[in-house]
Amino acid sequence: MYYDGYDEDALDEILPSLFISGFVPAKDLERLENLGITHIVNLSSYENNFHGKFEYLRIPVEDFPMAEIHPYFDESLKFIEGAFSKNGRVLVNCNAGQSRAGTIIILYIMKTKGMTFDDAQKFAQSKRKSNEICPNSGFRRQLIEYFKK
Repeated sequence: MYYDGYDEDALDEILPSLFISGFVPAKDLERLENLGITHIVNLSSYENNFHGKFEYLRIPVEDFPMAEIHPYFDESLKFIEGAFSKNGRVLVNCNAGQSRAGTIIILYIMKTKGMTFDDAQKFAQSKRKSNEICPNSGFRRQLIEYFKK
């Protein structure tokens, strides 16, 4: 369903085998199986892990600028890299596939492609067909600080 430019069914491949979505596609077992998804990073605030057949990383962070997502950065990178080492395919989802999931997608792009936050966000957004990838201001700040260390 579309409203205000947002498509709740959108599920996009940002990098080979790295996908982003909101919670609606993350519940669609047939769709996930058709895409060959093996691992899911779930940042949704009101949906727990949906299916027993995938490996999950659950990150219980709310989408507020004051929320701390940075403690999960290393664990997220390790989870995604571990999935890829097994030829897995990873979905990163939150409620809308924009802020929290976008933060983890941008984190992975910055880490693996050596891009700045702005360049990683533009790259990710160029692959996201209908929805924006827009971490909130606090998540943006945490990403930039993480890479200054």
